[in-house]
Amino acid sequence: MNKYYILVLTTLFINAGMDKETKACPNPYYNLDEAKRKAVRSAIKDDTALLEQALELGASPDTKTSSGIPILTFATYFGSFNVADRLIHTDGINLEATTSETDFRATALIVAAVNGRSDFAKALLQKGAKPNALNTKQCNARKLAELAKSKSVYLGASDTASQQEEDYQNIITMIDQSSK
Repeated sequence: MNKYYILVLTTLFINAGMDKETKACPNPYYNLDEAKRKAVRSAIKDDTALLEQALELGASPDTKTSSGIPILTFATYFGSFNVADRLIHTDGINLEATTSETDFRATALIVAAVNGRSDFAKALLQKGAKPNALNTKQCNARKLAELAKSKSVYLGASDTASQQEEDYQNIITMIDQSSK
């Protein structure tokens, strides 16, 4: 796996389900009922009240976008911690649900690791997410956090890069501790 692949990971959700001929990105709400649309919208906006409405209308905590991304994974990608935390603590949620319309098959923990979201990784691991789950490239969250960390070091010594490096290291440490 090379540095180019890591850059591709950061655009995974923008391109998920993209029409290969037209290069058009589908609407994440396309062909979803009202409850599922609200669930997806809540993940984008970090709106727990909207998520509660969606769940009351019958949306599953494992609802997926029209391109096959679980809302927990979607919320993790968008940095919507309140919605992700609410979903993580919902009985019956599948923490290992993966994206289905891409060749990457990412879990929420993998997305947290790739994007340096240590708060998400901590919540997922505390609730029992499996740190050794593999994507289709046979990489787990720890391996991808290591690769992303090396990318952040490579980008330079700015305050942002230093914070990113620290976040990635925190994720690696948490995964190591949870694997014992």
